Amino acid sequence: MAGEPDLELIHVTKRFGGFTAVRDVSLVVEHGQFLCLLGPSGCGKTTTLRMVAGLEVADEGEIRIAGARVNDTPPWQRDIAMMFQDFALFPHMTVARQVGFGLEMLRRPAAEIRRRVADTLAAFEIAALADRKPDTLSGGQKQRVALARALITEPRILLLDEPIGSLDYSLREAVMLELRDVQRRLGISFIWVTHAQNEAFSLGD
Repeated sequence: MAGEPDLELIHVTKRFGGFTAVRDVSLVVEHGQFLCLLGPSGCGKTTTLRMVAGLEVADEGEIRIAGARVNDTPPWQRDIAMMFQDFALFPHMTVARQVGFGLEMLRRPAAEIRRRVADTLAAFEIAALADRKPDTLSGGQKQRVALARALITEPRILLLDEPIGSLDYSLREAVMLELRDVQRRLGISFIWVTHAQNEAFSLGD
């Protein structure tokens, strides 16, 4: 809905048996914000992200995206995309097919998919990689492909679970700056999970 925050968590709690992984969390992400969830391993960051994505079900509380309650909405209907630490690229698919996969799942016309894939590959400067498979790509190239695949569907929110944790240290700062530039250019809300203070303080609003 117009004017509504991109995301609201209202007293959200998640338990696994007798263990409470997330306890009574409330937050608001306005449109186009870059939010970092910062904390040590095991504090509930990824579980919170997975509840927003619809991969875990909250035991208590409410999750709203663009003003609409989504607690019972499946992931593919939540207007979100997710980027994982290992990038989760399909080993048998070319870069072009990877990037267009989300549009295929949305059953977009073939001509539209070809056009938007070409535009997205160009925007992320990976057009030269279009016919290559993931096992021939560097870590930085894989990161660009995963980001292009996540953003081609123009989601309202992009969820990122420690997305640069598997990169060499020398690459991380460059990738952080690139992701921040992409986020500002597109105006999409990013929710970034990290245990690294320098990432959170460099990136988050």
